[in-house]
Amino acid sequence: MEFVERKVSCFTYLNKEIKHYRKIVKWKNTCKWEIEDCIDGNPKNMNMRQLWHTNKDNLSLESNGETVDTEQLCSNYYGQTTKCRQIEFQTKNSSIKTILQFI
Repeated sequence: MEFVERKVSCFTYLNKEIKHYRKIVKWKNTCKWEIEDCIDGNPKNMNMRQLWHTNKDNLSLESNGETVDTEQLCSNYYGQTTKCRQIEFQTKNSSIKTILQFI
């Protein structure tokens, strides 16, 4: 298992103290990742959202957040849009953990 963890200051338009952490764990010898997003300093009662866009049928996404699955437009190439699936995970908590796996 390998992992990487990073922290950035983003969403400063909401609050200059917000910090976003992302930890990614990759399982060896398999196409499986665990992605955990954490936000420190987010305003109370604000949903945390994690968005995924895909046009692949062989992709599995599972999360501890509430799932909203919609059809959207995405661009794989500049100037070209195609329909794709948007999977959105939401929570009132300060973290979302998602398992991404090609099946």
